[in-house]
Amino acid sequence: GKGAVSAVFLSDDKTDYKATLVEQDEDKLVIKVPHVKPGSYNISIQAGNDILIQPVRFTVQATN
Repeated sequence: GKGAVSAVFLSDDKTDYKATLVEQDEDKLVIKVPHVKPGSYNISIQAGNDILIQPVRFTVQATN
């Protein structure tokens, strides 16, 4: 529900990077992606004391 998510993380094989949670409602989250190198990341969501690893990969691409 709205306000249930307290944090969102992008994770590679070594490190968790905390994203800035910009907006959330019943069916979407808007985040500001942290400064990370280009690549593929797992998405984890913190709700209360639980960390939920989502079955989704997030790809960061380099900009020119």
